[in-house]
Amino acid sequence: MKFIIYVLGIFSYASSSANSPIGLLSIDKIKQSRPYIDKEHVRVWNAKLTESIRINVIEFSGEIPMHKHPDAGHNLLVLKGEISVLLGKTRFTAKEGSFIFIPKAVAHKYWTLGESALLLSMDAPYYDHKKTIKLE
Repeated sequence: MKFIIYVLGIFSYASSSANSPIGLLSIDKIKQSRPYIDKEHVRVWNAKLTESIRINVIEFSGEIPMHKHPDAGHNLLVLKGEISVLLGKTRFTAKEGSFIFIPKAVAHKYWTLGESALLLSMDAPYYDHKKTIKLE
């Protein structure tokens, strides 16, 4: 876990801007702020946002339904928990420390195999969530 937080700090330092954090930033500190998505089964906090990169912390339970992003891919790192992933027609399990690469326009869904999961989403360039196509 310390390595993951350190990596997040490097991303922040390497791509800093006036309104974005610089240096080391802990997941616990991020989660103390108000999430920008706060629904019954999913909460999302923005850890870093510039014109070229977006890093989010995602905490969810249950299922995130099938969807796709037509404008960009995205990448997820499992920080805590274990999730099942359906990526196109391929299904696999991602455990703590697993890195998931989701190509642009590929349908995907994921669900927790335990009570909840914590993910780090790192996207550069990042997709426009308003263009996300819900498939379920």
